[in-house]
Amino acid sequence: MALGGFPRPMQHVLLEVCHQWHNSVCGAPQLWSSISILWPYNDLIDVEGVQRILNDVVRRSGNAPLDIALIGDAWDRVAYCFIPESHRWRSLVMPCTSSSQQLLQCRALRGRLPALEKLHFGPGRPQPQNTPEAWKEYVDALSLMLSNTPKLFCITGYNDLLALPMPWKHITDITLEARVSIKPKSPFHWSKDLTKCTSVRRLGIISLLPPNDKTNIRMPSVQDFRCTSYASWWIACLTLPALRTLCIRATALSDLRGLIERSGCELNALTIDILPKWDDSTISDFRAIIPYLPRLEFLKVHLSEQTPTLRAVPHLAELLDPVANANAFPLLAEFCLSLVHTNVVGVENTNEAGVEMEIMLRTALVVTESILRPTMRCASISLENISERASSLNAEVVSGFAEFVKLQARARSEDVLTRVQLLSIIINRNGHGRRVKLMDSFLH
Repeated sequence: MALGGFPRPMQHVLLEVCHQWHNSVCGAPQLWSSISILWPYNDLIDVEGVQRILNDVVRRSGNAPLDIALIGDAWDRVAYCFIPESHRWRSLVMPCTSSSQQLLQCRALRGRLPALEKLHFGPGRPQPQNTPEAWKEYVDALSLMLSNTPKLFCITGYNDLLALPMPWKHITDITLEARVSIKPKSPFHWSKDLTKCTSVRRLGIISLLPPNDKTNIRMPSVQDFRCTSYASWWIACLTLPALRTLCIRATALSDLRGLIERSGCELNALTIDILPKWDDSTISDFRAIIPYLPRLEFLKVHLSEQTPTLRAVPHLAELLDPVANANAFPLLAEFCLSLVHTNVVGVENTNEAGVEMEIMLRTALVVTESILRPTMRCASISLENISERASSLNAEVVSGFAEFVKLQARARSEDVLTRVQLLSIIINRNGHGRRVKLMDSFLH
């Protein structure tokens, strides 16, 4: 539920459709168990009215596990509405602030979160860095809150959370995000703080600056690593002997060999994120790393392009040409090609943009058809068009493409389940998008 002029939640609309729908919705606790409150800062909102709604929502949720997200000012305004039901909290998004009210409520949650599995520290009200005394008070409050959380396994938030007294032996999934630090300025020791995460199997680092020096961070338990910005620098610092799944930007492909040789790991799954304006170096870097991926079973290529895209089409075919060779990835069982086509603001010729999107899709169909082989279980193509106008492509048009017909025949002959999905995201003047599914076909 977003407050301040946003549409009402879906559940409240369904209550008013008819008497039968009203009864069905009221009798479905799971429909009311996911609660997200976006409360704008300094906005004049009827607090008591919102509290009445939330009390009703909590009542309708029955005994179902609760997934709660309190964003903006929501924690200070309405957190107390949910605290009596804290024994049902399954996941929680809370702001990384240290208001006196929040700290008091954190202390009150001691021993009352037996079912909590996921904790996400979201952005809070902008505030200056804490003094050492205030930081200690914040740490003490969270320590009490998390002192008895036997099911907690997933944590997401700012890198300061590594300094918090988390139940690290239970944490198997951690994602660190770039945020304004609320911790007093002090030296940050990545090699010490990350290696305390002795049970972490899934590690995500999002837009976070790496250490300045060539720190060697060894994490023997990590099996899945996801990194966006600065991936090359992070890869140079990490040693991950158990690594099996990796998601990185294409700009880090040239550093992947060093990680594999240093760690002695064998990747089973690789996701490559390719940003607009990529060039021949991406192709050469990808081809160079193929010999070091003999056990690869899953490959996903996510490619974002802006109009015009004609220059990217031959690059796409050239990039994935080696994958069509069964000797390159002999164990490949699943291939995913995800394309995002953005018709940027200012492009007046929407027909030209539509033609480019069609060419992009036709190329994806040809490339995927060449990759299918009997050893594969499944393959998928997803093309997402982001524009101010709806795409003219749809299932009827695409199914008539010669490339689509050929892919369908190949999928059946090789017995590979193949999916072709076409989405359109229409952007309005306010920058909000509306997603429309134009096509979702399974070929077998």
